[in-house]
Amino acid sequence: MLPDSYFIDNLQEYIQESNILPKASDTCIIILNFNNKKYILTLAELLENVDCDVVIVDNHSNDGSYEALKEKYADRFNLIKTKENMGGAGGFGLGIQWVIERDYRYCFVSEEDALPLEGSEDIFQEMLKQRADNAFVVAKYYELDTTSFNLHYHIYPVAILKQVGTLNKDLFFRADDQEWGMRIRKYVQKSGVAVQTKVVDKYYTHPLIKRGFGLFANYFGMRNAFFVYLKYPNRNFAIDYMQNFIKYCSYAVFTLMHDANSYPLKQFFYAFKDFLFDDLSKNKERIKQFQGYALEPSTYTLQTLTFDAFYERFRNYKPISATFYNKHFEKYSFNSRASHGVIASKFSGVARIKAFLYRHIVFVEEIDFIQKTVTFFEYENSSPLTTKAMVLASVSLSTFFATLFLPVVAMKRLEIIR
Repeated sequence: MLPDSYFIDNLQEYIQESNILPKASDTCIIILNFNNKKYILTLAELLENVDCDVVIVDNHSNDGSYEALKEKYADRFNLIKTKENMGGAGGFGLGIQWVIERDYRYCFVSEEDALPLEGSEDIFQEMLKQRADNAFVVAKYYELDTTSFNLHYHIYPVAILKQVGTLNKDLFFRADDQEWGMRIRKYVQKSGVAVQTKVVDKYYTHPLIKRGFGLFANYFGMRNAFFVYLKYPNRNFAIDYMQNFIKYCSYAVFTLMHDANSYPLKQFFYAFKDFLFDDLSKNKERIKQFQGYALEPSTYTLQTLTFDAFYERFRNYKPISATFYNKHFEKYSFNSRASHGVIASKFSGVARIKAFLYRHIVFVEEIDFIQKTVTFFEYENSSPLTTKAMVLASVSLSTFFATLFLPVVAMKRLEIIR
């Protein structure tokens, strides 16, 4: 079960090497890095003259990131290299725990590939001006044109973090930020502490869709969603559970039937099994087990077009992924009623099960919102009637098993609310 507060004991147990400086400010910026030497050095240059302490947690990179930082910034930044890759949850968790233990007043969190948008290079200084004990300070996420999420460009009062703790490292990654955010929100609501959200009119950019056909993250996404939504349901735990089970299971079963690829089904099986047995201890085992899993079409040709050219070519296709309904695509009136072709995100993603209801499919593998380009490939579904039958069979079978396990999940929910 997920606790209401979570702290990491004995930090030194997880640290391979560190470069720690005397505390010089009441605020510390935490940046998490993993094998992104180019990005972290770009960000470090921007942080060099920011008026507060900085700690960069390197999640056991093997690309020379930590060594490059140490060579250039040993007299400016606190540097911590972990003994192993602890995932986003463990890396951020360690950094936040370190800030709590050093008794800082404010904690600023982000990661190495979340960079200020051109024209917003002063984002750190502008956010720091808004620090307050009764406020969360956030910037804006350019790709979604909305406020940042819990682990990007966000300032927290440490007094609140001392009550709720840090990220749960056992979640490893996926939904870990959501679980932590819900813990914070729950504490604020129960304590009656008046906390406002201050939005700074500055933007950062972070890739929304990353190119690749790897399935490594599926296990963590599936498992953690069951854990998090059971404790913090959107509306009703049963509805959230049924939706998640049917979405992930039908995706896995359909992929087995259509692509003869059993990897997603294996991941779903272990994710649900570990959820049922409250087992968050098998991260290393699952990483090793699923590291090389991928789902890639046998033949495809990637193309890249500007937003305008992409729209002109596929204006009569129906987007079925939420990405194409954000503000960056507002001026593009795609045909929402199209029946012959659709635009879906990622061939290996869960949107594929809806995509294969159509004959003509455009799978989007990357969107560069800064350069305004879309990288994609076209896929011809030669047997739409067959794939529709597969979708129906997958959803039906998933609904049956979801209903079968509902009483067990309901019992788990009762244990939480008692």
